[in-house]
Amino acid sequence: MPALVPSAGITMDERIRNLMNERGHKELLMHVDDPDLEERTLAALDVLDREASASPTGLAHGCAQFEIDGAHGVYFEEEVQRRYPEFPTRGRVGMEDYLPPMSEGLRALVKAYG
Repeated sequence: MPALVPSAGITMDERIRNLMNERGHKELLMHVDDPDLEERTLAALDVLDREASASPTGLAHGCAQFEIDGAHGVYFEEEVQRRYPEFPTRGRVGMEDYLPPMSEGLRALVKAYG
């Protein structure tokens, strides 16, 4: 993402799906159990090849989803603490505590477009 390279997504959970939907690239999203996965993957690669020079804005704007996904972790921990005060939690943490480590380039995109 930091290089703004166009991409397709093949997923089995909501994270890639959320990123692709945020980017407005639903046609480039596939699920691992799609019966026509091979055909859809080839079609997505054709789209990426044809539109390689298109504006990377959609890709960059997908970075907003990182903040949303990270915030879900914060909200979940707050809800667990509210309902089960005796359950040990890490205390007040930020959204990045619920995301994989991000490179400086990705952090810059999240800051610019998040």
